[in-house]
Parts: sequence; structure tokens; C-alpha cells
Amino acid sequence: MGEGDGTVNLLSTGYMCNRGWQVKRYNPAGVQVTVVEMPHEPERFSPRGGPKTADHVDILGRQNLNELILKVAAGKGSTISNYVASNIRKYAARVKIYEEGEEESQETGEKGESGRL
Repeated sequence: MGEGDGTVNLLSTGYMCNRGWQVKRYNPAGVQVTVVEMPHEPERFSPRGGPKTADHVDILGRQNLNELILKVAAGKGSTISNYVASNIRKYAARVKIYEEGEEESQETGEKGESGRL
């Protein structure tokens, strides 16, 4: 998986937002998570990547991101729609993750608590 921002791979940057936070085990309060991917499109001759960089640090200067931050700050975060350009959902679906107590039932076909300490 060579996708990502050039410094951090896609699975590391995108897994939790696209799948992990949808699981009650990691988001017990059910907080809504909106995913907005911004493809990393650096300019060749700009040392900081230019206005369309998505590098994990330089993205802070990206106009699109700042507009989204202002929407959230203004109480309009609910107007932001999910946008996923990569294959992260496909990759995230391959990671085996279970709710509390489901591990044993997945392995043995029975429901119950795991016997681990």
C-alpha cells in the first residue's frame, strides 16, 4: 500500500475514521465521524507542496481544510458530507475487529465473554 500523503501510509491515516470509530468498542458514545479526504496533489516546484498538498503537516495551510474547520467552529459541521477518494474503505474492511465479547463467538461460533484477563 503505497498510498498516503508521502510520509504516512493510507491505512495509518485513514483506518480509524473510516472504520474504527464506527465500532461501539472504540466509540461507545456513538459520536458522529465525518470523513473528508483531500488527495495529496503537491506542486513540483513548491517546497511546501502548494495549495493542494495533503501532507500531514502542510495540509494545515490548505484552503479547503480551513473552510471545513470554520464550518465546524460556526456550528455548521453537520453540513459537511463524507468524501473518500482512496480505497481506504476496502482496506479497512480487511482488518478483523470485533465488539467486546464477539471474539470468541467469531472463533468458536458461540456467544460469550472471552476468558482472557
